[in-house]
Amino acid sequence: MMGLHPDIACGWEWTQRANWLRKIRIAEASLAGNFAVLDPHNRQHIERVYSGQERWLGFRRLFRSSNKWILHPRISPPLWLDRFESHLQWFKRRTDIRFVHIVRRDNVEWIKSKELSRITQAYTHQEYPDDLKVSISLAEATARLQSKHYVDEKLSALSASNQYLRVNYEDFKADSSRELHRIMEFLQCDPSLLPVEQGRLKPQSRGDASNYIRNFDALVSQLNEKNLDKSCV
Repeated sequence: MMGLHPDIACGWEWTQRANWLRKIRIAEASLAGNFAVLDPHNRQHIERVYSGQERWLGFRRLFRSSNKWILHPRISPPLWLDRFESHLQWFKRRTDIRFVHIVRRDNVEWIKSKELSRITQAYTHQEYPDDLKVSISLAEATARLQSKHYVDEKLSALSASNQYLRVNYEDFKADSSRELHRIMEFLQCDPSLLPVEQGRLKPQSRGDASNYIRNFDALVSQLNEKNLDKSCV
C-alpha cells in the first residue's frame, strides 16, 4: 500500500530466500539501485514499479521468531541464518534508512495465525476453513513468543540511531487509511497523492482465536502466567 504513493517504490522480501552470506550485500546493492543482484522474480517487480524519480526506495525484511533457541532467544539458528545481529549493526551505520516497524500486539491471535498458516500453507489472500481446529504446544508457543519479544525489542531500539515509526498491526487492521497517512507523514510524503481506493484488507479467519484453537483456555492461561499475552514493546 505504501508503494501506491508516487514518491515511493517498494520491493518485496528481497533477501528472504537469499544465501545467508549474501543477504546484506544484496540489500545494500539493491537500495543503491543495482537490481541485478536480485532473483528474477523480485527484479522484474521492482524494475516495473521503480522509475528512478521516487524519493524513497524500500523493501520488506522479516526476521523469524523461532521456538528453536538455546538458553536465550538470541542463540537461535534461524536468527543466525537471517543474520539478525549483522543487520542490526548495518542498520545503525545507515542512519539514512528509515524504519516502519510493524508489530502485532495480540500474541494469542499471532500464534493462531502462525499455526494455521503452517498447517494450511495459506499465507495471503486465502481464507482458513471454518471447521479448522488446532492444538498448540504450550512450550513451543511460549518459546516462540519469547523470541518474538526479543526481536521486536531489538528492532525497536533502532529508534536511538535511525528515524523509526512503529505501526501496530491491530491499528492498521482497524483503520488502514489512518495508519497509512501516518506513515506518509513520517516519510514526508503528501498523503493526498495516495489513490482514493487504497485496497482493502481481507481477513484470512472469520472468527477469533478461540474458534480455531482446541486448547485455547490452557494457552491463554499459560501466556498470562508468563506475561506473554500481549506484546510489551
